[in-house]
Amino acid sequence: ENMAYKRKIGSNKVLINRMTEKLSEACMKQDLSAYRLSRLSRIPLTTILHIMDGSTRNPGFYTIAKMCVVLGLSMDEIIQEWDWKEDE
Repeated sequence: ENMAYKRKIGSNKVLINRMTEKLSEACMKQDLSAYRLSRLSRIPLTTILHIMDGSTRNPGFYTIAKMCVVLGLSMDEIIQEWDWKEDE
């Protein structure tokens, strides 16, 4: 049971890292600073910065969704390469 829990935590890290990379890439492509993303999404700047630097272990769905709306991304796009079978 403990190994399954550790595996789950590890797979969540990979997913969050991929989401963070996709969000950061979208910001760079659009020349959008974290400050500007914060203003447009109405998400606190510290939250944006923690998501982008990976220090947030479990960003909220609605927070990520709001960032996606501003960046013109779908949730599918930011988790696109994820192998969901790994979680089963």
